[in-house]
Amino acid sequence: MSDESDIDILVVGSFKTTELQKVLLEVQKLSGREINSVELLNNEFNKKMEEKDELLIYIFSKEHIKII
Repeated sequence: MSDESDIDILVVGSFKTTELQKVLLEVQKLSGREINSVELLNNEFNKKMEEKDELLIYIFSKEHIKII
């Protein structure tokens, strides 16, 4: 991972989209890096995992950092 590359983030769970976007915008400003996000509710994530969604397969096949 490059210190200059975009940050791609997958957010799974219950959250208010507007609040999440505010937090991500602040992190983007502090880091000086663009943040791209994909947001899924728990049931959406589980369904996509069961269906072997190509995006999720791609995400989990690459180097990543898990934040809980």
